[in-house]
Amino acid sequence: MSGGTFPVGKTWDEVKTSNWTKPFKASKREKKNFEFYEEVYERLEPVGVDDPPVFPDENGLPAVAVFALIERLGLHAYCREPERLRRVLRAKACLNLSIRMWAEGIADGLFVQREFEEDPKLSWLPEWVWKALRRQSYKRGRQRWESYQRLKAIGVKPDPLSGYKAQLEKEIHT
Repeated sequence: MSGGTFPVGKTWDEVKTSNWTKPFKASKREKKNFEFYEEVYERLEPVGVDDPPVFPDENGLPAVAVFALIERLGLHAYCREPERLRRVLRAKACLNLSIRMWAEGIADGLFVQREFEEDPKLSWLPEWVWKALRRQSYKRGRQRWESYQRLKAIGVKPDPLSGYKAQLEKEIHT
């Protein structure tokens, strides 16, 4: 395999068995996701996440194809548009982190989801983001409730201002 399109850190046998083919093409859905994360980067200016690993090579694959390769197979490849790929991966990581942090705030009673949906800076986000936020906040709220019930069962009065999980672990270890 010449031209720098061989996935980084993989042997030929690993690539052969993972259905990786050359030339690798992104599907319409992967292209649409790539464009969405480019828009996220432009509108939200991602912060709070580290730069993802990107392997530059002028003979590598285009950024969209490397993104699709990462999404589909979890493989990294050499990229001829490393800055564009880095921005998209950073935007994806930042959006996922934001959803998680917003969900924790909702579950902890600090926010209401409607606040995010009605925010003009965020109202353009697609429905799947809001569904993910609902799922995450429900999951986080359920975990808090279960921790509360465990503390109550062992006779500890839960402190609503502290994390129940940390308080439960403290009671178990003492």
